[in-house]
Amino acid sequence: MKQDILPSDVIVILGLLRRQSQDMHSPLAELLTRHGENTLRSYFDEHALFDVLDDLFGSVHQYPFRALTDGTAVLRYRPRGQIILKARSSSATLRGIIFGWAAGNEVAVSTAHTAFWRGFDECVQSLGTPIPRLVLRPDESSVASVISVPEIVTSDITAKADVQRPGTGADGLADQAIIIHGSVPPNFSPLRFDRGAVWLGQLFHTEQTPFSPLDVLRSALPPAAREHRLDARVRLLLHFARQSEFYRRYTNVNSISELSRLGFLTKRDLERNSLPQGTGLKVGWPPSGEVLRTGGTSSAPRFITYAQKDWAAMVCEAVPLFYALGLRTGDRVINTLFGGGMYGGMTTTVCEFSIMPVECYTMGQGISVADLLNLRRTFDANVLVGVPSLILPLLREAKHLDPEFALQTIIYGGVPLAASDRTWLQRELGVTTITSILAANDGAQIGYQCPHLRGTHHHLCDDFSYVEIVDDTGAVVDDGNVGKIAVTAWQKLEAPLIRYLIGDIGRVSFQKCACGVEGRVLEYLGRADRYVKFFRRSIDFEELFQILQEFSISHLQLEVESIDHAETLTIRIETPTDVDPLVVTDFLTGHYHGLSDRHEFDRALETFSFCVECYPEGGLSRDPVSGKVRPVIDRRLAGIENLNMAGQDEDSLRPDAPTRDFPTLTTRV
Repeated sequence: MKQDILPSDVIVILGLLRRQSQDMHSPLAELLTRHGENTLRSYFDEHALFDVLDDLFGSVHQYPFRALTDGTAVLRYRPRGQIILKARSSSATLRGIIFGWAAGNEVAVSTAHTAFWRGFDECVQSLGTPIPRLVLRPDESSVASVISVPEIVTSDITAKADVQRPGTGADGLADQAIIIHGSVPPNFSPLRFDRGAVWLGQLFHTEQTPFSPLDVLRSALPPAAREHRLDARVRLLLHFARQSEFYRRYTNVNSISELSRLGFLTKRDLERNSLPQGTGLKVGWPPSGEVLRTGGTSSAPRFITYAQKDWAAMVCEAVPLFYALGLRTGDRVINTLFGGGMYGGMTTTVCEFSIMPVECYTMGQGISVADLLNLRRTFDANVLVGVPSLILPLLREAKHLDPEFALQTIIYGGVPLAASDRTWLQRELGVTTITSILAANDGAQIGYQCPHLRGTHHHLCDDFSYVEIVDDTGAVVDDGNVGKIAVTAWQKLEAPLIRYLIGDIGRVSFQKCACGVEGRVLEYLGRADRYVKFFRRSIDFEELFQILQEFSISHLQLEVESIDHAETLTIRIETPTDVDPLVVTDFLTGHYHGLSDRHEFDRALETFSFCVECYPEGGLSRDPVSGKVRPVIDRRLAGIENLNMAGQDEDSLRPDAPTRDFPTLTTRV
């Protein structure tokens, strides 16, 4: 089956041709010199092409679709098919070939310089990227569309460029040109002069699907076409990633089936190769975009770079995602996601909501019950976006103060929502749509929960972040099996994330959903590594264990649960010495930043607490087979709807009760 030509592959080709043109001993460099075409080197600029195509198609990453921001309507670009290029110069011919391919066409060239273009075609084919061969001296009586490529003409008139000059020359070509006014800066790629050029619109047709959202259209593509798109994403990501110090050692794979040949990016790798510790992940693009911060509550701050192109791609993908989550034109949205301090939740959503036809009230984590009631009464706000551990206490207090308080839609993230809380929201507040988004500062959105999914099941955003489930050996497991989650962010090309082990576990299945999406669904099953998320804090298990060596502990166990709609962390330590839990508590609040008393929230909300339990040596339960102490227990998942870990019942998720023969000392703060 012949697959479509994708613009991302043409971007990769141009980058590879650029490298070849800079190597004076390469076949391309020798070809350019032999035919006196060295001026064409300036056209081999993948960054310039990327920018022009983003303008042309809205987003290279979404091609052949373009999701409109004012609703669920989507444009679809379709190539002409076969085109015949006519141009007066080699530079115009090359521009026609590049943009003709990028629009998905099979290209024929009407030229007398067949030797040069045949050699150029051989150079392209040698790169191994799926681009059809050029046709030279085509039959102009065929049904192919004939495209006249305008020349680029510079002028010393310092005025705005005008694009078209009508008329017909003696050679039968349209007497048109792209007129460039003013001086051209050095190292400026001539491809950028085609931005906004009318002739590019002749390379494709445009259709509109006003009632089929982007996720449904993508999932409706044939399996071979979906795989072909993922293959192209692999090639584009690796092309840029391998320009960084860290990924330079990676094999240059060409398909999604080969992704598992690449190594994993661990949290330690990420920390060592991200600022302030290092720059190994940086591709080297000029500074632009947004920088976020993470890790500040559990370790030294780490900065996450989003180049302007990557940030724009994230926003472009998030808008249709919010429609899938349940937002509609005219909604009045209270945004309580965390902001400030370079944290990403509020920053990203402000960008996304600002280009959607919704009215927003951006409050962040500082929102009070009075604010919530006032926004509801003044603006008839009907949507709330936030983290359950923050918004649930607010909503309960709001309902207590105003029995008429109600909302229509709640979109949440950060932590799971218990089934009992979902029921309360529906019964007491009249909420009809409750949906969830899986996202992270490091790589943005991973999955989303449409109104038809429940529990911790989320549609995967395969065109934005690709999820693999791997076992302890690193092997990819079959669908339906539980394993560690590895994420590859296709659209983050500066400081890329490839097979990043995010520290969570889950399993993937293929589902046909009532929302119309047919594809992979992730069941999120919690944390897998040393980090424990606890009310917007990340507790580093190993770091906490080392700090507690002040008390000569031999074993440490952490348990997180929701009690009375607040999160509680229980810290169980096993030590051969007599230890007062109050002393341990005071020590942790003074010495461990993840549990310090410097809270960001109104204490009256009582959204979290932690408890210390001290056991004598041997007091913690052991696994009957391995003899090990279970390090982390997350009971928050026990109440999630439809949660079923590989057939285990809820009791199997709980550790044995501590041996009653041993005394237990407890304190709670």
